[in-house]
Formats: sequence, structure tokens, C-alpha cells
Amino acid sequence: MRRFIVGALASVAAASFTASAGPLQIEDIEKYASVSGVTMSEEGDFLAGIVHAPGSDGMNTSVATWDISGDIDTSKPLVPMALTQGNDRLRFNRASAFMDGKVIVSGIQLFTGSTVGCLEGKSTGSERTFVNQRYMASKMLDDLAPVYEKASGRRVDNDIIKQCLRLQAGMTRVASTLPLEDDWIMIQRGGIDGGKLFRRNLKTDKEIFFERDGERNGWGVALRDPRTYKTLAQSKLDPNNGDYRVIHRIKHPDTGKWVTADAMEVNLSDRYTMVLDGIDDATGKYIVITDKFSDKAVAYFYDIRTDKFDAEPILAHPKYSVLNVITSTRKKDFNKIVGFSYAADVSRTYYIEPERASVQDALFAAFPDRVVSIRDFTDDMSKVLFSVQDSAHPPVHYLLLDKSRVALVGAERPWVDSDSLRKTTMVEYTARDGLVIPGFLTLPKGWKQGDKPLPVIIHPHGGPWGRDAAGWDFSGWTQFFASRGYAVLQPQFRGTTGWGRKLWLAGDMEWGQKMQDDKDDGAQWLVDQGIGDPTQMAMFGYSYGGFAAMAATVRPNSPYQCAIAGAGVSNLERIQGNWGENRVQRLYQGRTVAGMDPLENMEKANIPILVYHGDRDVRVPLHHGTEFYKGVKRYQPESELLVLKDMGHQGNKWKPEHHRKSLSAMENFLTGPCGMTPTPVDG
Repeated sequence: MRRFIVGALASVAAASFTASAGPLQIEDIEKYASVSGVTMSEEGDFLAGIVHAPGSDGMNTSVATWDISGDIDTSKPLVPMALTQGNDRLRFNRASAFMDGKVIVSGIQLFTGSTVGCLEGKSTGSERTFVNQRYMASKMLDDLAPVYEKASGRRVDNDIIKQCLRLQAGMTRVASTLPLEDDWIMIQRGGIDGGKLFRRNLKTDKEIFFERDGERNGWGVALRDPRTYKTLAQSKLDPNNGDYRVIHRIKHPDTGKWVTADAMEVNLSDRYTMVLDGIDDATGKYIVITDKFSDKAVAYFYDIRTDKFDAEPILAHPKYSVLNVITSTRKKDFNKIVGFSYAADVSRTYYIEPERASVQDALFAAFPDRVVSIRDFTDDMSKVLFSVQDSAHPPVHYLLLDKSRVALVGAERPWVDSDSLRKTTMVEYTARDGLVIPGFLTLPKGWKQGDKPLPVIIHPHGGPWGRDAAGWDFSGWTQFFASRGYAVLQPQFRGTTGWGRKLWLAGDMEWGQKMQDDKDDGAQWLVDQGIGDPTQMAMFGYSYGGFAAMAATVRPNSPYQCAIAGAGVSNLERIQGNWGENRVQRLYQGRTVAGMDPLENMEKANIPILVYHGDRDVRVPLHHGTEFYKGVKRYQPESELLVLKDMGHQGNKWKPEHHRKSLSAMENFLTGPCGMTPTPVDG
């Protein structure tokens, strides 16, 4: 199979795109992806995805579908059979090929007005924010219409509830495709009208109420039957001496009665992973992902009959946490364990089922140095949709046909010259207290050990309960700066998730303190390795990373000459207040937010900072940026502020102009007030 695939790939090589050589340019990043989010219908007769709107030069998007039901010419890229685009206020950002010739489309729309407490942000007055929209259409896209605006058929007289239903219509989702039933899916209505499940027939659009999905007497759904979607397990929180116990109960396979799973009980404050991920048909045992018995999460079988976990895990990885167990949705081997995903340098999938494993192995062999992800496939594996990417190569989407031919669907950013970029590598260094910190390092192409040390950008991620990966950076930031001659280090500082409980829990109540030490120690490690120039260092981060940049501005003995904060949190007290009366959320996460508050230490500012922030950011409101900038400006007059019109917090709420203005401001700030003198290295 490897030989067939390699040969087939040669046939699409002629369809390669021409890329301009040299460092990444702002226009390379500001454009929307040429092709993205490609999915395949269950029957394998068409694809759907998001593409450039015709004539927009990458400044707008369209929904696209591709016909793959007949003979396919693999000598050239697939051509869409249908397109439809949004407008100035509505931008499509996702299209899912479904079954029965249906497409589900998602979009982001600007909204200014009263949210009546039904969206993220303030509950009184007017809010500048966004609403999600959901549509359904046929694969020809000529009948696009809102699909979830029925408000569950109830009569609504309350104006506030009516407004909530309108604002939250886009929260409704497909809960299950009901793989064993033809034409039927399960949808869950979101928001205020949420907690209700409906069976929907795709041929007739008929809906039948199924059941409520919300909590009942404190019990919420923890696992559903993959065949019928009926509840198999529930969970709830019980008060326990100022803490909460997470309690699970499971339907006994022999009696059908609810039985408490005592072995699965944990304290909420301990933050153990304890996820019911499926049920094994052969034994009746449940699949549980947990880190209760190890630093990394692994998959165990749990037997409700004996209230015990198996002695050994089903699936584990020696270095990384298991994310989920993959079970088959094909009728011939339905619900059989076929693989698992784990959190490595990127999220990776390992198949154990022979047919899938053979296809995956052949694709790995055809792309030995890239990350290959199988996205969709038909039951007989005659059509396999997959993507290929790495940190220097934006994703490219392909369709494998009959395990022997390959068709090019499209490249996300064909204009990027990957030959002038260098792959990101995983590194480790030791913090000052001995904790080992993972990191991702991106260097200019052509730089080698012994060359002149490079200017450095320490680039912490957001969250802070999150992590980075070594795949293609959708923001473009790492390669944008590395291709200009900077060494970019992304430290996986304490408080980062996905690297084990020890590293995660070590960040509690250490904002601006030990969490910050980890970043500074990464900067020193670069100097010790001969990579970084200690006289040319900056910190740049977004969201929590923006907080870290603000903290770097006021910390004494800073190793940095400047900082850049995107949508940064400056006031810990206000962030803690976001959890307000939600005692559970305060206990789970709110109590971890403590340490050094940048807003309380502005008079200690010792380096200039560029603050940029969107005026439609409701996750971290604009006042966090403006208040910090105004305070620091008195002590560091070279500091700058950039407010971006109609920009939200998350990346799907950024437009090309936001990238253009922010990247231009960052580049000028680094070479201006920061005094950086990067020289791109010729690869």
C-alpha cells in the first residue's frame, strides 16, 4: 500500500502551489486559509469545508462542497461543485458534511445590544459581542436556512426568554449521528432552552422529543449508550467539609438499577481526571480515562459489578496522557475499541484495528516527517480523508481512493514558503527549584550552534490551563518571528495541562511568581545554550500569556528589554470575581488564581510594553488592557496601546485586519522601543 500511495502522491505533485521565498509576510498570515475544516459525508459521496470567497483575495470565506461520488481525476486538485459566502456581518467558519446529502454550517455574527445575561459577558446594559449561527443546507448549498430556531416548540411569552432563545440558537449541536439508524440524528438544544434532546429525521425534518439532558436532582449525564443514546451513567457533586465529592452512579448491566461507583469517587479540589469514555460490549465493563493512579492519564476497564478497576490499564503511553479511546462506528464492528489518542508533541492517534492501522502505517510511510491525521473514512475504507502538516508546513488535505490513488483537496496556505522555515522542536530545561519544564523551540532556518546568539521571544500560551503543540501554529506567530531571525521559546510552565498532574498542580496560586520564574528560566536556558542573546529579549503572550507579559513588565530584575501583551489579564481580583457566586467553579479553578497582581504593581514597571486588545473581547474585557497601559505609561513612556475594532478574544473572532494591525505593531515595537536587531538567517 505504501508503494501505491507514494506513487499516487507523485501524480498530484504537479498541482503544487507556488510560494514566495523568504520570511513569512504579514499578508501570508492575515488571509483566511485557502481550504480548511474539510469533512466527508457518512456515505462518502461529497466533502464540505471552508474556502476563500471568490474574488476576496483571502479576505472573506465561503462554504464549499465537492462531489466525490463518481470518477475522480487525481491529476489535479478537486474543484468545488457549490459555494456560498457570508456578508460583512456574518462569516462562515465551519461546514460539516453530514448524511443524506446534508451540510451543517456554522457562522460568527457581530452583535451589539442587551444579552440579558444569556451570553458570556456582562448581564446588564449593552454588550459588544458575537453570536454563533447554525444552518443546514443540501450539498448544493442553494437552500441554506437556520436549523435550530424552533425553540423546542414551546410557547414563549416572556420577552427575556425570547431574547435568550434568539441569542443562543447557535449553541444547539448535533449530539449523536445515531450510527445504527438510517436518516436519524440526535440534536441538543443549547442555552436557556438546553437540556432537551430531539430525534430529527434528515429526510423529513421531523423532530421528536427524546428526553431532558440537564441535571435532575443534581445528577447530570456522564455517559450515554452509543446505540440508543439513553443514559448509562450519571454524576453529581456532593458537599464534603468545604469541598465537593464527585459521585458517579451507573446502571447495573444485570438489574438495570442505579449503583453508586464508589471506586470512582474523588474530591473536586484534587482535580483528578475521571472520565467515563465508553462501554465494552464483550465484558460489560466501562472504559474510564483517569490519572488517579498515575501522573499521566491512562485508560482502564472498570466493572460496576465488583466496583473495581482492572489491575492493569487497557491503554497507556509511557510519556504522555491518553486523551480518549476510539471505538468503531461501523455497523460490522460497532463499538469495538480500534485505537486511542494521546497528547504528545501534537495530539496523535494510534490505531490497533488492523485495517485502519495498515492505512495509517502506509500514510506515515508516505509522509515520514509530517503529522498525518485521518479525518474521515467510509465503512469499507475505500475513501479516506486525511491531512498532512507540521510546524513548518501548513495543513494540506487529501483524499485516498481505493487505498491506491490520492486526490488533492487543497492546501490551507499554499503561498507559504516552507523551505524557508524550520521545524519546531521539543526541549526540556530545569527551573530554579528543580522542576523539569517542557518547551517548544522554533529557530530561524539555517541558524546553527556556534553562530551569533539570536534575539529571543519567550512566548507563553493562554489558559493557563492549556498547552502548546509542535504542529502548524494557526496564529502564525511562532514562524512569523522565527523567520525574521528570532529564537521563539514556548515554555510549558507549571500550571500547564497535558503534561501530568505534577506540572499542572504546581501552578496553583503562583501567577506572576513561580509560573513566571519558569518563563525567565527558559530565557536563561537559551543564553546558557548559546542560542539567545541576553541583551535582546522580549516576552510576548496572549490572554494568560498577556498576563505573563504584564507581569514581566513590573517584575524586578527582568531578563527582558520589553514585553507585548495581547488581551492580557491585568487584575487578578477581577478575574477571581468572574466566578462570583459559583462556589464550585471558585473551588475548582478560582482558588488557583492568586499571586502577583500586575495592576497593583504598575509603579515597578521597568521595561516598555505594547498592549493590544479587541474592543469586543468579553472573555478578558478591554479595561484590563487600557487600565494597565495608562498606569505603566507614566513610568515607561515608550509603552504603546493598540485597540482593535470588532475583535473578540478567540481566534475565530479575528479578521484579516486584526492580524495585519497587530503584527505590524509588534514588529515595529520590537525593532523600535525594544531595540531588537534581528537578521533573518538564510537557509
